[in-house]
Amino acid sequence: MKHKVVISLFVVALLLATVGVAAAAPAEALRTDTVLGDVKSITGAVFTLATKERGDVQIQTTDRTRFRAKDDANFSLSNLKVGDRVTVQGRWQAAKLQANVVVLIPANLRDKALGQVQSITGSTLAIIKAEGGALNVVTTTETKFHAKGLQNPTLADIKVGDIVVVVGQLNGTTLTASQVGFRTPREKIGPMARGKISAINGGTLTLEQPFGQTLTVTTDANTFVVKRGEDGLQVVKVSDLTVGEGVAVLGLRSSDGKSISAKAIIAGKGEDAGSPTPQLQQPQLPLGQRG
Repeated sequence: MKHKVVISLFVVALLLATVGVAAAAPAEALRTDTVLGDVKSITGAVFTLATKERGDVQIQTTDRTRFRAKDDANFSLSNLKVGDRVTVQGRWQAAKLQANVVVLIPANLRDKALGQVQSITGSTLAIIKAEGGALNVVTTTETKFHAKGLQNPTLADIKVGDIVVVVGQLNGTTLTASQVGFRTPREKIGPMARGKISAINGGTLTLEQPFGQTLTVTTDANTFVVKRGEDGLQVVKVSDLTVGEGVAVLGLRSSDGKSISAKAIIAGKGEDAGSPTPQLQQPQLPLGQRG
């Protein structure tokens, strides 16, 4: 009975993985869609958009297409330039996105980054991006800050270890921030942890976690371990775990957040959860921007 209760509570508490993005758009679909990208070329009423998720996308404009740009009520196709970043909403027809609305992304909102704060020097945050790599985030007197549960948050509320979503303008390895959303990750201080096993030394596991972090997981004879397989969850031993496996851990975390004494472990495909999607109060961006 005790084991059933532990499993139930444990599974309910697992963190969600990031939401995937569709890899490609259909040639024909009677549905509204939105894409974000940089203008690659313009030929008459058609322009090509270079996007991260879908590659090159052909955009068909008509006399019904509406063009929008901040502080320019007269913005139109004739003002569009190669290199501009735009978001487009429309419907697919004949392998082109028939544009209903084209919105020019302001320069100070062109770029977006998700990362974890490594250090804070004056008004600059040094972060490690979720996909790896360092980035300096420069804040100014114009930067707006957002945090769930905080009224009028400021730079002073951000701590080392916090997860941030930054929107601004990128120049090399420096992002000048227009808006910063942030939170203290529960996985840093709470009883839950997820990651991929990178090393096993007896009853001690080392987990790889997002943002280049590692976590030490200690176990003992009372640690309850289950593995997810084709036949569902099966009770196993710590010695049955393997390097490369994803695991979720429930236990007592150390005060510095770098280790956890495991009470229960669940292993199997997908349990490492990938990069976390922080629950942040994020800035309102132009139509459909996903970064």
